[in-house]
Order: sequence, then structure tokens, then C-alpha cells
Amino acid sequence: MHTSEQEIAAVSQLLSDFFAINIYNCYGLEIKDSFRCVLRYIPMVLKNLYLNKYQSVRIFKHINNNIDVNIQWKKIVNFEHLAQFNDPHLCIQILGTNNILVYSSQEQFDISNILETTFVYEYSNCQDIFHTNQKQYILPNISGSESYFTVSTFKSLDEALDNYQLMVVPNANCAYIEKSIYDKNRIFLKSKPEHNLRDSLKNYLRTRLRGENLEIRAEQNIDDTHPVDIKITWGNTNHIALIEIKWLGHSINEETLEFATSYSASRANNGAKQLVDYLDENKKQVPNHNTQGYLVVYDLRRRGVNKDTRTISTNNGFYYKDKEIEYDPDYSKSRDDFHLPIRFFIEPRCEDVS
Repeated sequence: MHTSEQEIAAVSQLLSDFFAINIYNCYGLEIKDSFRCVLRYIPMVLKNLYLNKYQSVRIFKHINNNIDVNIQWKKIVNFEHLAQFNDPHLCIQILGTNNILVYSSQEQFDISNILETTFVYEYSNCQDIFHTNQKQYILPNISGSESYFTVSTFKSLDEALDNYQLMVVPNANCAYIEKSIYDKNRIFLKSKPEHNLRDSLKNYLRTRLRGENLEIRAEQNIDDTHPVDIKITWGNTNHIALIEIKWLGHSINEETLEFATSYSASRANNGAKQLVDYLDENKKQVPNHNTQGYLVVYDLRRRGVNKDTRTISTNNGFYYKDKEIEYDPDYSKSRDDFHLPIRFFIEPRCEDVS
């Protein structure tokens, strides 16, 4: 399911109708304005956050706009400024239009006192939760989106990449990948296969991803001289994905029949550093955007081959299939904007020989 802003509005209305009775039973009709306000602001908050970065995001509005002076609230007037908060727990108090208070902390904010007079919405562990002074209401997960209140962005991209890895890559089930491979047994690539591999993924994502004003473009400059292979921009959000593509194995020059280029795992590490540079430069250009970097590696490495190899055994052909690349440093562990690298292993056609 792909969630549009119109669908979000419809779901919000349904939730309003469904929860209104329960929440009114807890707090009385005087909660009405706060209830409608919070439901209106939830999508505005969530679409400006990279939700995987946070352990919890809580939103509430007091009936009388009381402010706990013991809390170090920070006022914001633009939801895009939420991207600057990096602590694992966010608590957001709505006072009114362009009057939002944010508390960012290492420990989860205690809402027990708040629940005495108003309800609290929470996003945590991929779930939408409504807390009241009597019980919790947890919404079921929605396919393709992090929340009922967000458009499909990074989660839908992750699902598309997983499906591409399973259904397209292993047997080169794509005209663009086929054009990049030199021989029928898929042992080598042709010289300079980069553009075909990039176009394979780009066109696949165009068929799988949905969203209002979604843009998927190739060779997009991050600065004056450096283009990233694929840039995805989700309209009506501040979410951007930068995809850098590398390939491993041997390529053959079709005229000389010699190896044109050979890349080992070190090429993937170079790609990781390159992607980090793109992310850092992109952060300078659009500091209030939530950007995720994806390193995609097409792996056509084969063991024990030379330029004349035309058949390969199962042992040599699949030798690298389950050998994951060691990244040093591993940016996916040290940065919250660097997705775990993705390796696409293109399988050979093997002939077991003695």
C-alpha cells in the first residue's frame, strides 16, 4: 500500500471518528479541540523526521496550554527544523499555529502527569500509539509506510530494493542487466557496465515507488562536480535518498578480449567513502532535509577465472555468494544517515567440471 496525503487525511478522519468516543469518555468534550489539533499536526511532524533515528516521538496538546517550566523546551516555527534534533526521544507540545515546543533527550519523557488531563500520541517501534489516562490504543502496522500518518518513503524504498534483489538480480532478469553482461554463463561483465546497471535499478524503482511529486533521477550533482548515481526526492516531505552504485568482478573489452577493469571488495569501500562525501556535501546544501545514503554493490566476482574462461563450476561460480564485504570503517554503524550497504549477487550459469 502506498500512502498519499489524501489517504492520510482520510485515515485521520476515520481515526478521529473511532477514537473520539473513547477519548471523550476519558477526558470529556473539552478535549475536542486538542484532539483535532493533534491529529492535524501528527502528519506534519512525522513527515519531517527520519523515524528510524528515534526510539520514540510523542505529541500532545494541553487543553489550557500549560507549560512545564522545569523542562528545557525549544521553540520552533517550521517543522523542517525538527531534523536538527538527534537525541533518541522527542516530545512535542503543540501550543498553536507556528508555536511548537520540542524537548529532545536521551531518556524517554515521563508523560504520566500529562495523561491526567490530555492524551498523548506516540510513534515508537514502527507503531502508532494513543495513550490516555485509562489505556493505550495501538494501531496495526501498515505495509510500505512507517506510520498511518506518513507517506511512503524510506520503508517503501527498502522493500523495493529487497524485492529487486530477490526477483531481478540473481538471474539477470532485466534487459539492462543482460546488456551489461559479456557472456551467456554470466562470468564477466562488458566494459563500462555502470550506466546499464544504474538504469536497471532506476527504472525498477520508477515502477515500484509511488508518491505525490516523487522524483527519481540519475546522475544528479551534489555539488558542482560530483554526481550521485540515483537521487530520489519525495514531494511534500523533506526526505531524500542518495544511491551510489558500484560493481565488483571482471569486465571484458569486446574488441581486445582482454580484461578491461577488475574490481575487488576494496572498490565497495571506496564507494562507501564516496557516498559519505556526498552526504556531507548534501547536508551543507539542504541542512533541514532528512537524507539517507544507500550504497548498492552489484557483485559478479568469480573465483579462479582468466580472460579466456567461458565455463565455471558451482564451487568457483558461487564462491563469493555468501561472502559479505567487510567495510572499514563501517559507516552504517557510526552514522544515522548511512543505510546498511546492499550487495546484489548476480548468479552464474555453472557447469560442474572435474
